[in-house]
Amino acid sequence: MRLSLRCIPVLMLLAAVALPARAVTVNDLYTASVKVADKGADARAAAFRITLKHVLVKVSGNSAALANEDLQKTLEHAAHYVQEYRYEPLSDDAADLVGDEVAGGDTQNASASGDSASGSSQATHILKVSFAGPSIDAVLRKHGVLVWGRQRPQVLVWLAVDNGQQRYIVSSDGDARAHKLLMRSAADRGLPVLLPLMDVSDRSKIEFVDISGGFFDTVRKASARYRSEISLVGHVVHAGGSWRADWTLLGVGERRAWSASASGLDGAIGSGVEGVADRLAAAFAGHHAEQTALRVRVRALKSLDDYARVDKYLQSLVRVRSARVVDVQPHEAVFDVDLQGLPKDLQRTVTLGDVLAPAQNDAAPATADQAGSGASTASAAAGSDQAGAAGNGGGAVVTGLDDSAVTTGLGTDTSSQGETASSNTGDTGAMPANGNTGAAPDDESAAGGVAQSPGTGGTPGGVSSGPQRPELVFRLIG
Repeated sequence: MRLSLRCIPVLMLLAAVALPARAVTVNDLYTASVKVADKGADARAAAFRITLKHVLVKVSGNSAALANEDLQKTLEHAAHYVQEYRYEPLSDDAADLVGDEVAGGDTQNASASGDSASGSSQATHILKVSFAGPSIDAVLRKHGVLVWGRQRPQVLVWLAVDNGQQRYIVSSDGDARAHKLLMRSAADRGLPVLLPLMDVSDRSKIEFVDISGGFFDTVRKASARYRSEISLVGHVVHAGGSWRADWTLLGVGERRAWSASASGLDGAIGSGVEGVADRLAAAFAGHHAEQTALRVRVRALKSLDDYARVDKYLQSLVRVRSARVVDVQPHEAVFDVDLQGLPKDLQRTVTLGDVLAPAQNDAAPATADQAGSGASTASAAAGSDQAGAAGNGGGAVVTGLDDSAVTTGLGTDTSSQGETASSNTGDTGAMPANGNTGAAPDDESAAGGVAQSPGTGGTPGGVSSGPQRPELVFRLIG
């Protein structure tokens, strides 16, 4: 049955003021590895618990997820969620990709330098464990923890290290321990990172002091060649027997800065990766479990295959509990969606992929009978042009961050930390929907939220009867 679109209330999406970010598909979210003391049942059971702990954090994107006592109990039955496991040789290269913890070993503490583990001699193999993805997602949802999807924004990392003997910028092809620790920490959190080449071109644009001194305009200019709008800038220094790390996250509307101290280099670098992963996960996945009923309108459909593709895509999203089509017209379909989270969360999740993008900021063409009834339909989504343009880079996403939703858990090897946030409109290049410059706050009224507009004569109308739903408008891409 075809439902009329006459007198539909106009619900306008005001997207967060931010730049589109390159999306990367992370394929190993449900896999983790740990060193084991032997191939016995006790060591294997301990390894299952350790790797499940890492996977729960990686899949949720929330380092504080394990503070949930009910979720902690899941670790006692880790073997129930194992899909497969295999032992691998303990080579030097493989060991660099795994933490210092040894399952079944008597000692699991790293040395003060962070360069070796006192218990590493006990390790005989590496156990790689893969868990059943649907089961992991289900247990997280059961305990009120949201799942961060496979599509995640790529982060360009500018890391300056001063170990007391030499100062250097970590590069993509470097063999410094800082490089290995950074890549290992990023893999543990499922965070796609990109390191600079530090070739002649980079060295002509940026120096160590630009990173350590916080000259962010220089950093942004040097970042342009990598086409990555999100950058993590870190300065790690060894002094007085400990490590100090200062971090700044750029390209997210507000510049976010935090600091940490650690006994080892691994803890200092980990504080940066943990911090940025928590903040990005809060922006794209959210750490709340609100239930929202909303309407999703999708345009630019050209065939029956397009309609089926959109339906399948919406059903596949981890946030979507259910989606049903309520109206079909030439080139457009409307869905009622029951969502875990807020409308801005779905907007970020959808636009991170390569199927949908925010609709253009123009009104849908009115038919003759719509014009006669006085009805109008419009939608707006800031940054739609950028989202479409970035599609060839693996997808695009609006990156307004609401740091108030972030719960950080940087307790590992960290004795002190702090954070500051400063408004920095220079970190954003997209224009607000109203055409004014400046960053918009990331809340429901102005950043990824929705606003309702009454129908003709102030009488709300809609596709179907029942309570009004906020509406998001997208177009099919690709």
